[in-house]
Amino acid sequence: MKHLCGIVCLSLLTSCAANHNPSISTEPAPQSATESAPSTAGSAAAGAEGYLQPVDPFEVRLRPKAYAGDLMIVAIAANGISVKSGDVLLQIDPEPLNRQLAAAENDLTVAQANVDKAEADAKTAAHSDELALRQQVDASHQADDAVKWWENVDGPRMVLQEELGLKVAQASVDDQQDELDQLKKMYKSEELTNATADIVVKRALRSLEQSKAQLLMTQQQIEKFKSFQYPIEKQRPLDAQMSARLATQQMHDAQAQAAVVRKAGLVAAHAALDDAQRKVSELQSDAAQLTVRAPWAGVVAYGTFTQGAFQADPKALRPGEKVAPQQVLITLYNPGRLAARVDLPEAKFAKLAPGVTATVQSEAFPALTMQGICEPAIRTPLKEGSDSPAYIQTVQLLDLSPRLAPGSKVKVHFNLSGDGASASASTP
Repeated sequence: MKHLCGIVCLSLLTSCAANHNPSISTEPAPQSATESAPSTAGSAAAGAEGYLQPVDPFEVRLRPKAYAGDLMIVAIAANGISVKSGDVLLQIDPEPLNRQLAAAENDLTVAQANVDKAEADAKTAAHSDELALRQQVDASHQADDAVKWWENVDGPRMVLQEELGLKVAQASVDDQQDELDQLKKMYKSEELTNATADIVVKRALRSLEQSKAQLLMTQQQIEKFKSFQYPIEKQRPLDAQMSARLATQQMHDAQAQAAVVRKAGLVAAHAALDDAQRKVSELQSDAAQLTVRAPWAGVVAYGTFTQGAFQADPKALRPGEKVAPQQVLITLYNPGRLAARVDLPEAKFAKLAPGVTATVQSEAFPALTMQGICEPAIRTPLKEGSDSPAYIQTVQLLDLSPRLAPGSKVKVHFNLSGDGASASASTP
């Protein structure tokens, strides 16, 4: 597998370099990494060992957004096989995801129904609050009117009625007193029997005494009314007025709070609907990822290309096996797009620059030599046991051989400008 990876990377780099600078001529590669390239006027060669790697490979990596179930392989392209554009590289069992998608769609339906109900309830509650508030405001106005009626009509009428009763009682006593006085005069001047006089006078006296007693009770009643009962009667409409005002204010406050609660509930219902819609959309997107097709023709390699080889366990990538998300399962590379990679220390890398030409020789096929161009380098962190960082130097190959694959070991000789001396840049 490493040998196959190296061949592909070298092929890609050679093709890219050829397009970039077709005027560069091919030079014979040295027979070993320590051997210097033949000297030419104004140039020298420095050798280094490296390997071929793919250029812009297509990596198959499952990145589910919402699906959290098993990812079981149903079909997978064979390791090392050549595929055409549109061929299936990987197919995952869709049944577990379809079940989650059906549940999510059901939750979406419920969420939509909850939003519809929340909106309808909000409208109904708003109309109900408006009606209740109007009724309460009317009741408050009626209480205000009741106080005015009490002060202008009911209260004065009650006092007048009590005073009128007192006047009637007083008038009755006065009338009976006058009648008694007249009877006494009449019976004294007229010649009537003593028996008749006694009867009439006694009757008049009794009636007068009763009227006087009634007058006294009436006086006491009106005194009680003015000092005790009238304030109570007056306070009733005042209390009703205050109660109506408090009830109106309480209703204002309660309706304001209820409106906030309804609005919050409506926002929550819409948020739940958005979450349900997002989950359905993400599961649908995840379902589309379960079948991966080749975007272009290339070679299938299991795993990801690291440290000059494809890292994967072929036994774990076959139908019936479960795979983990976020991992590179398959790498699809183009055999014609490979590049040579060399790791150099800083001191030796300093002799190179982007655009420097190089001659690349395959270790497996010593007769194969290719020309390339140095690309901008990448500085890597310090390696364990090393005092200086390493620099990744890639070489774009101009005439890649189809016999090479990613991971193939190569010897790279950089054509340096100088006095013709040979400088060694082999990796430690």
